[in-house]
Amino acid sequence: MNYDVAVMNYPLFYKNTPEGAAQRLLSPLFHIDEGGPWETSLYIHIPFCGSLCDFCVYNRMLAPGNADLVEEFVTALIREIGIYAQSERIDASKIGAVFLGGGTPSALSARQLERILQALHRGFKLRGCEITVECNPLNATREKLTVLKDNGVTRVSAGVQSFRDPIRKKYHIARLSHTVERWLDMLRDFHFDDESIDLMYGFPGVDIDGLLQDVQHAVDMGMGHISLYKLVVFAYTKLYKDMAARQTERFPDAQSSFTMFQAAHRLLLSNGYALQSVQEYGKVGKNTRFWDATYDGFGDNVSMGVSSFGYLNGYCYQNAESVEEYIKALKNNLLPVERISPRITPEQLRERAVIMGFRKGRVLRKPFFDTFHIPIDALFEEPLRRLIESGLVQEDSEGYVLTEKGLYHQGSVSAELMISLFRGVSALRKRMCIGSHTMP
Repeated sequence: MNYDVAVMNYPLFYKNTPEGAAQRLLSPLFHIDEGGPWETSLYIHIPFCGSLCDFCVYNRMLAPGNADLVEEFVTALIREIGIYAQSERIDASKIGAVFLGGGTPSALSARQLERILQALHRGFKLRGCEITVECNPLNATREKLTVLKDNGVTRVSAGVQSFRDPIRKKYHIARLSHTVERWLDMLRDFHFDDESIDLMYGFPGVDIDGLLQDVQHAVDMGMGHISLYKLVVFAYTKLYKDMAARQTERFPDAQSSFTMFQAAHRLLLSNGYALQSVQEYGKVGKNTRFWDATYDGFGDNVSMGVSSFGYLNGYCYQNAESVEEYIKALKNNLLPVERISPRITPEQLRERAVIMGFRKGRVLRKPFFDTFHIPIDALFEEPLRRLIESGLVQEDSEGYVLTEKGLYHQGSVSAELMISLFRGVSALRKRMCIGSHTMP
C-alpha cells in the first residue's frame, strides 16, 4: 500500500489532546539522547502570503488586507520565542539551524522581519547558526533582503515552482519567469551563503522534457540548492475545486509521475548535486544544516508559529492551525499547542531514528549502534527484508539506502517501520491514522 502523505514526525498524535498537555514539552527532561549532543533545528511557520497559488496545501492566508492580524501574529510569535527561550531544555541545546517558512515570510514588512530575527538572537545562542528565510520575488524587496542580511540570515529559499509562464499564469504563481530571474540576479548581490529554489513536477500539460528544461535552467543558474516537489491535489485546495468543476485536467498517471521524478533526480546527480533529504538536493559538499538536524533521527526539532510540527523532550506536537487561536493562546502566555503525542517509548525512539533517518535517503549502522547499543539489522530485520524485496531499499556496507523507487514512495517506507504503534491494526485503519497523523 502506497502512502503519499509525508511523514513529518513520529510518534503520532493523540486523537483528543489532553488538557494542559503543552506544558509537557518544557517539563523536566525524561530522557537524554545517547550518542549526542545532537544539533537542534528550529522551524517557524509564517502563515501569510502576498498571493495564493491554486495548488498550495500549507496553512496560509493573504497578508494584504489583514494588516492588523499580521501585526498581532508577529507580536504573538515573539512572545512564543520568549517562552521557549526561557526553557532549560532549549538553553542546554545547540541550535544549529533556523528556518522561517510558510506561507511566505517575506510577505511581512521589513520591520516585522527585523523584530522576529532580533527576538531569535536575543532568545537563543545563534552564533555560527545557519538561518534560512523563504522569500517570494513578489514581495522580497531589496529593503527586506538587506534586513535579512543585517540580521544574520545565511540562506534564502524561493518557491519558483516553474519557469514556464503558461503554468505560472494558470495556477496563479506570482510574477512571470523573467521577473523571477531578475529577482534572483538581485539576490546574488547580497552574497548569502546559499540560495535555494523549489521546483514542482506533475503539472497537466508539462511532459518530462518540459520538467527537465526547468531543472536544467535552475542548474545553469548555479542554484546552490534545488527542492523537487511532486504536485499533489488535495481536496481542500482551489486546484481540486477547479478540477471538479472543469473535469478536463489530466494529471500524469503514477508511472509517468515516477518517470519524471527519476529523470529529474538523475539530472541533478549528474550535475554535481547530492541528495540531502527526500526532495532536497544541494551542491556536493554544501549541505543544508537544517535538513541534517531535522532528519538525522536524533535530538529535538523545535517548531513555532501557526500549524507547525515539532518534536521536543520526547513529544511530537503541532501548533494551533487557526491564526486567531494561536494569538489567543499566547496573549494568555500559553504555548499554542493544539495536538500532541504520548511520550515516546524506548521502542518508538529507535523507530523514530530509522523513520526520520530515511527522510535523508539512508540510515547508517554506526550512529544507530553508538546511540542505542543494538544493531539496526537485529531490531528491524523483518521490515527491512520486506522493503528490500519491494525494491524500496538497498543494503550497502554502511547501512540501508533508499532506491529511486524508495525515494518516490518514502511515506510507504516510513509506514512499514511504525511497528510498535500498529501491531494488530488493519491496513485500512493504519492508512487513515497516518494520513491524519493520529494514533490508532
